[in-house]
Amino acid sequence: INCAILETTKRMRAEAILQNSQDEMELRIEQRTLELQAANTQLRAEVQERKADENSLKTDQRRLQFSLNASSTSTWEVNLKTGELLSHRPTVTWLGYEPDEAPSSREAWKRLIHPDDVDIPKNKFRDHLEGRNPIYECEYRVRGKSGEWYWTLDRGIIIQRDTDGTPLLVAGTDTDITQQKQATEALRKNQQFLKSITDSETQLTWV
Repeated sequence: INCAILETTKRMRAEAILQNSQDEMELRIEQRTLELQAANTQLRAEVQERKADENSLKTDQRRLQFSLNASSTSTWEVNLKTGELLSHRPTVTWLGYEPDEAPSSREAWKRLIHPDDVDIPKNKFRDHLEGRNPIYECEYRVRGKSGEWYWTLDRGIIIQRDTDGTPLLVAGTDTDITQQKQATEALRKNQQFLKSITDSETQLTWV
């Protein structure tokens, strides 16, 4: 009888332990299910947010492209390791080059710069890379496809560095300012002409 009672007690304890283990397992499964549901909900929200951001970015890009088209401005990126020049809107509208004729490297772009101006962007670019200027900005002349010289306002800034701080990627814009330069030069000549007339009248007065 005692053995039977002992066996029964053992069996009941084992069943209780098994039941507790099963309850704990079910609780863990329930908790894990809730965690997965919460993670899935968060993931869906992040996906929707990312899609909204992508749509907003595309809208901003279209607006930017429209502004660039209206202002005769092209955007560019230079890989400082390879020298590759990537133009997001090739300089075809104001320099006359077709997309496959647009400069694809820094060296190719340098060959378009007026001989008297070639040191201007070189020195300004170096000043920016070496930290003497927070941005790269200068004005110089470049040759169009027809051989005519155009004035450009060239601006840029470092957008990527490697782990030791060495510049890797520079991005910027080129803007056609030829008409502004021509207007400024015409104004200067007109002022000189008026000054020469005034000087002549003054000299006549003293004769």
